[in-house]
Amino acid sequence: MRKMVNTKTKEELMVKNHIILKNFWEYYFTDAEIEDNNEGDIQEALVMGIETEIRLVSMEEIKPYIDTAMSPSKDKAIMPAPGWEWVDYTV
Repeated sequence: MRKMVNTKTKEELMVKNHIILKNFWEYYFTDAEIEDNNEGDIQEALVMGIETEIRLVSMEEIKPYIDTAMSPSKDKAIMPAPGWEWVDYTV
């Protein structure tokens, strides 16, 4: 995982996965635990689409549209979301 910090609000997110869809929406998936989660289908993510917001995402819904999926801790070339910055690496 990798820590991403909002440069204005100082909010911190631990990002475990980065996905880009075919329509170029980007998802920075966090390590948040979701209660009553259907076998891990629902995950929290910072979503960059029409708006940039943190929301719950169904992996089953976006699965057919995934173009690229990478781990920010393994591929250090992944850029942080606009207005955010990477601050460290964790295992």
